[in-house]
Amino acid sequence: MRVQSRKCLQEIEFYNDNYKLKKLLLLFLFFFIVFDCFAQPSIEWAKCYGGSFDDRANSIVQASNGDYVIAGSTNSSDANVTGFHGGQDIWVIRIDSSGNLLWEKCYGGTNVEKAFSICKTFDNEFIIAGICYSTDGDVTSNYGGSDYWIIKIDSSGNLLWQKSYGGSNEDFAYSIVQINDSGYVIAGYTSSNDDNVTGNNGLEDFWIIKIDNVGNIIWQKCFGGSNHEFATTIKQLTNGNYIISGVTYSNDSIVSGNHGSSDYWLIQIDPVGNLLSQKCFGGTYPEQQGAFECTSDKGFIMSGTSYSNDGDVSGNRGVDDFWIVRLDSLFNIVWQKCLGGTGEEFYSFVKETPDGGCIVTGTTDSQTSLVNYNYHGYDDYILIKLDISGNIEWEWCYGGTNDDDALGVLLTSNSNYLVAGFSSSYNRDVIGQHSVLDVYHDFWIMKTGNTIAKISEIKNSKSEITIYPNPTAKTFTIENISSNGISLLQLLNPLGEIVYTEKLFGKNEYVVDANFAKGIYFISLSDGEKFIMRKLVVE
Repeated sequence: MRVQSRKCLQEIEFYNDNYKLKKLLLLFLFFFIVFDCFAQPSIEWAKCYGGSFDDRANSIVQASNGDYVIAGSTNSSDANVTGFHGGQDIWVIRIDSSGNLLWEKCYGGTNVEKAFSICKTFDNEFIIAGICYSTDGDVTSNYGGSDYWIIKIDSSGNLLWQKSYGGSNEDFAYSIVQINDSGYVIAGYTSSNDDNVTGNNGLEDFWIIKIDNVGNIIWQKCFGGSNHEFATTIKQLTNGNYIISGVTYSNDSIVSGNHGSSDYWLIQIDPVGNLLSQKCFGGTYPEQQGAFECTSDKGFIMSGTSYSNDGDVSGNRGVDDFWIVRLDSLFNIVWQKCLGGTGEEFYSFVKETPDGGCIVTGTTDSQTSLVNYNYHGYDDYILIKLDISGNIEWEWCYGGTNDDDALGVLLTSNSNYLVAGFSSSYNRDVIGQHSVLDVYHDFWIMKTGNTIAKISEIKNSKSEITIYPNPTAKTFTIENISSNGISLLQLLNPLGEIVYTEKLFGKNEYVVDANFAKGIYFISLSDGEKFIMRKLVVE
């Protein structure tokens, strides 16, 4: 939440002709501190990075000194962006803990290059996985179409080495990890079956390659059925095996248990790429996976989206919801949750938190949700905190009135969150946009600050105040006003902003036309000495 109690006090001071400000201050401080039920992170800082055209952040990692390194793509050549090669380049920036830009570098050729994953290496340098179409500039080879393109840079962004991998069709690298022997394992998908690629089962397959610390291929394997498979994340377990997550549309060959359309798909392979196990998760309609994490209890947690409400999926609220699934070490479902509103949620990513719960980030265009949450318009970043059992602790939106898409989240050292993605907004939380048209984006990086209390309901056991109907669609009535000495009625949204005020002048009953946006509000009734707070739902 970005509005503190001080703002509420400043607004209420306008009506101070009948009230003692000191008492209001004490009451509001008491209100915000004592009666807090939930808390959402405020914004400590949020900054745009980019140029006049399209700049999109896809992956973020923290450096050993606390800086952040963000990788994505650009087709700009001005403002923050220098060294652009043409077409679209991988663009990497390094910022300090306050968001100040330390350096930026473009990598690529005259065609299209994009980065999807960045990983800090054991020597405090960085390895980046993405795609390349070029055969010039920084790119020395291409097998046809898009190739996996792996680049290693030092802590200052200098290119140390780069390699292309693939075949004559499309090959997309989405995730890279450094492993125990200082090599790397890369996951993505391929529709090729030549050059570096062998064993394709049909259309696109998961394509997993292991390379040494200078990029030489040690082994490669394809996994899939006769339809589409897209790998999004790879992790190494403590026993040396690998877990790869993604999406499958198949139900043949090594893929079994597909529920219909596309499912989340997990496979486990040994250190040399042999398949150990596989499992599908989903329902009748499409599931699209975004991220996968190993948890401290040796289980796993998956995030993505689901359009289903059957099979493994329950609780869908409309269109695509975030679908979060917690698994034990044998891939059994511990719990699953659909999170979202009546609109669409997409780009879901998850990280475990120190309390055993998790933080979910992604993008929403819903105006109603499981919990009221400060929607700005069009697409917003959203953060959702779940406890260890999958219950929502809080959720909150960030952004402007245009397109704001979150694609990664980190837990910072002081238990706040750093969210990376891209924005085409010019207002609300988004300041400093460089792009010249609404269709273009900047990297938008946001760091949350200390949590600020969300408004909660305060009940006075001695009060006879009655409010009905509640929920309401049109009007609501407040009764027994004068008998409680009430002289001021205010309606506050969950940010603590006053959206309606009325002086009552001894009325015992008052009817309010609820011409407000749907959501949760709080009715404040005051006599200058005490508050009565009641929650109101507008449907």
